[in-house]
Amino acid sequence: VTAAGCNTGGIINMYPNPAKGNLFVELSDIQDQLLIEIYNPAGQQVLAKKANGQSKIELDISGLSNGVYFVSFLSAGYRTTQKLSITH
Repeated sequence: VTAAGCNTGGIINMYPNPAKGNLFVELSDIQDQLLIEIYNPAGQQVLAKKANGQSKIELDISGLSNGVYFVSFLSAGYRTTQKLSITH
């Protein structure tokens, strides 16, 4: 899943999807600090991680149950949300 960054001036690439144990997020030319949040279908936050200038982030999602989740990417004045399927 790829999202063009509006105010970030970059690209966010999230893979694999569906995911099993780890989720990778690659950031291209992201200049602001980015917060990655994962929400379950009930809207509860189940994971959060800050990307401080990193170009590749690995998230351990092995503790999350099978199902559909929503991954939000937030920085100053920018927010996008992508759907994520988890199948163990």
